[in-house]
Amino acid sequence: MVLAAGVAVHPNHAGTRDELYMAADTALVDACDRGRRLTVAI
Repeated sequence: MVLAAGVAVHPNHAGTRDELYMAADTALVDACDRGRRLTVAI
């Protein structure tokens, strides 16, 4: 089993709950696409 995570932090990566969710989701997609286990939103 492999675990991948996308991490985003309020308010650095988003100003609202929806933006935070989308930033973390985007970071997770990036982690999966790159074969990484963890990616942080920038």
